[in-house]
Amino acid sequence: MTYDYDSSTVVIGPLSMTPVPGGFDLCTRHADALTAPRGWQLIRHIGISAG
Repeated sequence: MTYDYDSSTVVIGPLSMTPVPGGFDLCTRHADALTAPRGWQLIRHIGISAG
């Protein structure tokens, strides 16, 4: 999961092969349950492999 305060966007996608500053690894259960704050956009990239 990454987020961008300037665009009020949260992005959930596949795990990165390298560390991403400001990125957070989530288990499937938490990734599926995550919601964005009111007024924010939530983007889910589902089924994309990282390699």
